[in-house]
Amino acid sequence: IALKPLDIVTTAGAMGDIAGALQTLPGTQTVGEDGRLFVRGGDGHETKVFIDGLLAHSPFNASVPGIPTRGRFSPFLFKGTTFNTGGYSAEYGQALSSALLLNTNDLADQTQTDISLMTVGGNVSHQHRWDNSSVWAEGGYTDLTAYQWAVPQDVRWNTAPQAWNGSAAYRQKTSATGMIKAYAQASRSQLAVHQPDVEQLPNTNLVSLKNNNLNANVSFQEALGKKWVWHTGVSYTYDEQQITIDKSLIRQQQQSVHAKSVGTYDLNANVAIRLGAEYFQDQYDWETLTFENTNSTNLSLLDQRATQFIEADAYLTKRLVSRVGLRTEYAKLTNTWQASPRLSLAYKTGKDSQVSLAYGTFNQSPRTDYRLVNSDLADEQATHYIANYQITQTGRTFRAEV
Repeated sequence: IALKPLDIVTTAGAMGDIAGALQTLPGTQTVGEDGRLFVRGGDGHETKVFIDGLLAHSPFNASVPGIPTRGRFSPFLFKGTTFNTGGYSAEYGQALSSALLLNTNDLADQTQTDISLMTVGGNVSHQHRWDNSSVWAEGGYTDLTAYQWAVPQDVRWNTAPQAWNGSAAYRQKTSATGMIKAYAQASRSQLAVHQPDVEQLPNTNLVSLKNNNLNANVSFQEALGKKWVWHTGVSYTYDEQQITIDKSLIRQQQQSVHAKSVGTYDLNANVAIRLGAEYFQDQYDWETLTFENTNSTNLSLLDQRATQFIEADAYLTKRLVSRVGLRTEYAKLTNTWQASPRLSLAYKTGKDSQVSLAYGTFNQSPRTDYRLVNSDLADEQATHYIANYQITQTGRTFRAEV
């Protein structure tokens, strides 16, 4: 499923949120108290977000249980959004249910400055265009206090959600076919809410959250001769959460790195081969502190993974196309190998319609809070069998899938 930025911001009820718009599509479920992407009953952490092919480790704003969240990224940062609800390419891993692929804009169209003012905050942005490069920067502040006052809430807020954020992007065209892209976003947010104390109802606990986040990635793409296209990049995420529940403090910190290199070779007019390698590193630190007796618990985890994949796209006939791939992955923490075959077929039944079949096995590391207690846990696994029919005419798309 491919969407343009305007498709997302004009989806009723989405309020400009990428995940909110995608929740209207088949295969997804709306989980009102969460806000993340849930696909076919899978948990929100089973859907992964990739920006220019690189994993974004914390794509949603931090929140507490029962309070829905939003994505960190504006849809206007991207020229295209592709949402795979299963059976996706061997190029993407560590996603059990689905993969959301976001491709950022190329060079800015023109030099301009924008200012946006709202009752709940505002932001200012500026982009500057040169012949072969462009730069963009944005800063903003949001405070939902006025909204919580104007719209009656069943939630008892002590501090309504507040956030500062800043973003910057740089684009440099290195040749007729090459481009460097760099992007970074930093944010700081907080909220405090009274939540039911399930052990002493109708009492409540004051739960407060402070979050510091940094997402950054750099990618480079270039055509090497007439047959090869090379794409490489690295992403970094820092995320820190401090959660206070009455007399206890939980501090969570994550630092993640994803490095990737992919080569695509056009064997002939009908066959293209894609192969690549990736490296993942995740450092987790968890600290729980009880103020009454100053007792603390400290847990940490270092997860390193190396992956390789190869995939071939082939036009078997003018109407029939196939994709066959294999992904292998080594996890240093558990000293285990995984092999994941992928297969898909698509047949064009008419000018605007097609039928497709997909099969694949997928794996993903368990949730961090589980692995901090037991680092020997094996990966979660899933097998996808998908049949799909889609027709697109005059701006309308009908899609049926099982």
